[in-house]
Amino acid sequence: MINVAYIAMAPFISGSERCLQLILSNCQATGINPILITPKDSPMRVWAQKNKIRHYSCDLCPLEVNFWSWCLTQLKLVRIFTKHKVQVAHSNQIWSFRVLINVCRLLNIKTICHFRDPIDNGSHWWLPKKPDVSICISEHIRKQYETTLGTQQQTKLVTTIDPANFPTNSLQKPQVISTAKTKAKEKFGFKSDTFHFGFVGQIAPVKGVLELIDTVSQLAGKDWQLIIAGKDPSKTQSYLQSCEARVTELGLQAQIKFIGFVENINDFYQAVDVVTVFSLDEPLGLIPLEAAVNYTPTIASNVGGLPETIIDGQTGWLVDISKTADILTIMQKVMINNLTPYGVNARRWVESVSLPEAHCRTLKALYVE
Repeated sequence: MINVAYIAMAPFISGSERCLQLILSNCQATGINPILITPKDSPMRVWAQKNKIRHYSCDLCPLEVNFWSWCLTQLKLVRIFTKHKVQVAHSNQIWSFRVLINVCRLLNIKTICHFRDPIDNGSHWWLPKKPDVSICISEHIRKQYETTLGTQQQTKLVTTIDPANFPTNSLQKPQVISTAKTKAKEKFGFKSDTFHFGFVGQIAPVKGVLELIDTVSQLAGKDWQLIIAGKDPSKTQSYLQSCEARVTELGLQAQIKFIGFVENINDFYQAVDVVTVFSLDEPLGLIPLEAAVNYTPTIASNVGGLPETIIDGQTGWLVDISKTADILTIMQKVMINNLTPYGVNARRWVESVSLPEAHCRTLKALYVE
C-alpha cells in the first residue's frame, strides 16, 4: 500500500468532487491508502465519514489570506503527514496546492496537482513551486498548461481523462436498456410520447443555459420538453432568475421545466432521451461521460475539452452554438431517430476511457514512480 493524502477545497459537490469521490472509492483496491483533507465546512467531510474514508479538516487558505490560520494549517499538515507516513500529496485542484507545497518540501513528500480548471496567467500565483507531477484532465487543458506555465524537466506532465461513475458493470441488451429508460421516465413523471432533452449541472452563464433555451424555443411542434436539473451556485440566483424569465417570456412553461438538484443523477440520465451541453467553455466535460455510462448520447458545443468526450455522429453530436439552424436540424433528426445504437456506442466508448478502476491504476503507477 502507498499512503496518499488527497487535498481539496471542495466547497460543494461538482464534477471535480464527483471525480475525487470515485478515486477515493476505488483506490484501495489498487493498493492506495487514502487520507482526505478538506475544510471543515466541505460536504466532502460528511461523504468521507459515510463512506469510511479517513478525513481531516484543515483551513486551506493560503498565507496571503490569513497568516495565523496558515501557520496552524502548516503544523496540522506536518502532524497528519507524519502520523500516516504520507508518501504522496495529491491536490485535487490548483486551489489547494499552494497551502501544501512547503510542508511537502520540508518532509520530502512528492506532490501531484490535478489541473481541472482553465489555466491562465493568474495560475502562476497558485504554483509557487512546480509539482512533481501535473495531471491535465484533457488535451485542451494540457495545451493551456504548456502555453501558460511552460514545460520543465522537473515536472512530469500527463493527460488523464476523468473517471465516470458506472452503476452497471457491463453492456446491456437493447431491450434491457429500453426497459430501464422507461422506468426512469416513470420516476420523473415524464410522458412516454414526449421527447425529452436534458440539462444537468450548475445553472451559470458559462454553461450556456440561456443559449440552450433560445435554441429549443425554435423547435417545431410541442412534442418535446427540456428538463433543466441543477442549481445556480451564486448567492443572488440572478442567472437562474434570468433563465426562468426567458422561459416565461417565450411562453414555454409547459415545455421547459426547472427541477432543481437531482439526488440520483443516473436516473436522470436514463430518463432523458438526449443530454444537451451548450457550455461556452469546458476544461473537459464530465456530463457527456456520465450520460454515456447510462446509454444516453449528448449534443454538446464544440469547445474546450468537450470534443474529447464525444465521437461526433457516433456517441453524440458536436455543434457550434452560434449556428442555430444547424443545431435545430440535428435536434429534429434526433427526435425521430432510434437513439439506442448511439447510446450503446457511447457506453462502449466510455468504458474504454473512463473506468474508475483503470483511472486508479494509472494514478497508482504515477505514485509508485
